[in-house]
Amino acid sequence: MIMVEPDGISRIIAADISTYETAVCLFAHIDGQFRFVARSATGTSLQGDEGVITGLRQALRLLEHKIQVPLLGNDQELITNHAPQSTAFVACSSAAAPLRVVVLGLTATYSNARAERACRLPFVELAGSFEISHLLEQSPNEWKLIRSAKPDVIVLTGGFEDCGAGPLELAAHYLVKLYAQQSREEHPIIICAAAQSALRALTHTLGDDFSIRSVENVNPAPEVGRLLPLKQELVEVYEKTKLVKLPGYEQLLAMGAYPPIATFRAMQTIGPALYSSLGLARPVLIHMAQDTTSIWEYAEQDSSIGIRAGAELSQASANEIKRWLPLGSADAELIVDYLHGELHTTPTEESRYLAILAASHQALSGGIRLLYGLPDAARSQLGDTDFVSFHHVSPISEIEALLTILDTVQPFGASRIELDGHYIWPSLGAAACVYPQAAADIMADENLRAYGICIAPSGSSYAQKAVMVEIVRANHSRERYNIAGGTIKRFMLPQHEVVEITVRCRGGFSFYNHQRTTRLVTKIGALGLIIDTRGRPLPIEQAGLLWRTRVAGDLQALTKA
Repeated sequence: MIMVEPDGISRIIAADISTYETAVCLFAHIDGQFRFVARSATGTSLQGDEGVITGLRQALRLLEHKIQVPLLGNDQELITNHAPQSTAFVACSSAAAPLRVVVLGLTATYSNARAERACRLPFVELAGSFEISHLLEQSPNEWKLIRSAKPDVIVLTGGFEDCGAGPLELAAHYLVKLYAQQSREEHPIIICAAAQSALRALTHTLGDDFSIRSVENVNPAPEVGRLLPLKQELVEVYEKTKLVKLPGYEQLLAMGAYPPIATFRAMQTIGPALYSSLGLARPVLIHMAQDTTSIWEYAEQDSSIGIRAGAELSQASANEIKRWLPLGSADAELIVDYLHGELHTTPTEESRYLAILAASHQALSGGIRLLYGLPDAARSQLGDTDFVSFHHVSPISEIEALLTILDTVQPFGASRIELDGHYIWPSLGAAACVYPQAAADIMADENLRAYGICIAPSGSSYAQKAVMVEIVRANHSRERYNIAGGTIKRFMLPQHEVVEITVRCRGGFSFYNHQRTTRLVTKIGALGLIIDTRGRPLPIEQAGLLWRTRVAGDLQALTKA
């Protein structure tokens, strides 16, 4: 990847173009370092010859209005060399048509399952997953299901490193026959994410008829999964086959010194900075907006992105939405009609508010299942969530957005919460690909707002005595509180004061590995300290009625301190 030093560059405009929203961020060189200045956003346009450029210009005009500095000339083109300012433009996007992928593997529980999880990307549409052994036992017509899925990519996977992979070679012969009547340009791209022992034979069989790419085996051993290489390869294919067909791509390409990249690449680029600059071990980034809800997770050896179950709010089913509506709310049918765009009268503010709140819950819950592939009952095994960044949805307040996250993501243990109120991460990732020092400057400029700490043990919500909380202030004063189970309680503390917090579990409550005590010394943030003894996992899916009766009380507990 080409890195461009920002010599002579005083401003960077970074655009993030999703299917629903086009956002632009302005980063400027101020007092010797780059800083975030402003962000603006508007709806994405995919119509006409100019496509995304229409929405991009609108977002730039909004940005002009905010900063009172011209960014577009009379010809509607970006001003890049207007003395004394020199502006660089970078962009990332997830708005192109999705990449249709078919997985063809040896076993459903190992190779297929791993590859399917690697395909959980916002720009990938999993068109089918087939077991080779099953297909080999069926008639040739079964193989036609692969072609009828119209895949852009076929992922061949299977075979542990110490085992042979003969069925994969046989499958390759079947694919040659299956696509024999089509030209090579019409054939799907083949990504071999299988045992290395099979790659030579697969390449020999498929090489003359298909474009072949190879990556590390996604499942080299029964308990080992290597998802990132396949994810990265899917990004490459998406950028070279789909992103280049995005309406307005040529104009977008002409605006900057670096080609537009996939949003996933931008987010993956900024991920390591979360470790080096912010010292976070397992960050989870959440973006809540009216049309999309995004979930990004980074681990030390891998990075993942989960989206889109319910990401587009209008796609949420009536039953799913009703499950998240508080009892006593406005007519659920009207709210569902509003989300599906079928409400012919103007919805009340209460209906709109409840619709967005319920749909955000549903979107996050579905996204978490996609990201981790775990049922709700297994969420407490995920480990500490060290970082949550969210951008709340108007008219939902920050507190309500936070409760949505606590109810759906269900962070366990001690979690630090930071607020990225401008949601600059995708744009910052795009800038980091080309101007890494600029991105490092912006990360160090405290653009995130320390929001709070949440401590949540597991246990029975009916316990009379769940935890004892001790807070030692900077002046060495001590405060002690006993908190019952089934409670969510907020303590307000000075934002910039370093305090020592000790939480001792009682009854059936505990942290990881049955540890009964956790202690941390930290600054808290604007929200304060939240102690959540509602237990883990929360019985949302299994007992939605019980949960919905709690919403008003939980919000009240968080609102008052």
